[in-house]
Amino acid sequence: MLHLENEELRVIEEKPNFHFLVNTGVYVLEPDLFSLVSKLQLLHMTDLIIMAKEKGFKVGVYPYHGQWFDVGQWEEYRQTLRAFESISY
Repeated sequence: MLHLENEELRVIEEKPNFHFLVNTGVYVLEPDLFSLVSKLQLLHMTDLIIMAKEKGFKVGVYPYHGQWFDVGQWEEYRQTLRAFESISY
């Protein structure tokens, strides 16, 4: 990664580490939140969260630092199943 100042190289960083918070798709909702949507309305959770913020609802975040599996695709789901099968309890 190159860090520039006025098109002049200041620092070069080889293989930087990046850390991001991502949405794991686990939600806890207050019942009042359902007043924002009509019955049988199709709405993605991320859109509902944006609506809630715009309407003044408090949206909290719980950073999770443990093992996490993305199961948004069938192959990822199958890999997750294999990972769980290999765990000895």
